[in-house]
Amino acid sequence: MKLSVAIVAAVLAFVAAQDSLNECEQRCVTAMQGQASQLGCSGGDAVCLCANQNFTNGLRDCGAEACGSQRTLSFAASYCKDVAESAASSIAQVTCKCYLPLPYKILNVA
Repeated sequence: MKLSVAIVAAVLAFVAAQDSLNECEQRCVTAMQGQASQLGCSGGDAVCLCANQNFTNGLRDCGAEACGSQRTLSFAASYCKDVAESAASSIAQVTCKCYLPLPYKILNVA
């Protein structure tokens, strides 16, 4: 039950954060979410996506190359921070390695 609450909170945070992106940047986010299975995550598993450095790298690269923007990078950092905080507050014991791009930092949330 607690895990379900964390997932719902993460999805809501994602939707709210994505509203600040333009159409091109939103396509990058959607494309990277669509890569969940290739990144070893189930669809909608924000904690897993944020723990995978290739997710944030993909957002960074797509934003820069397709949109000429670094806002997808800021989105990834903010979104993954919100996901980690939501998971930590919703689950008694959770350990997550969340990669935040440029500079890459690993947050251990317990």
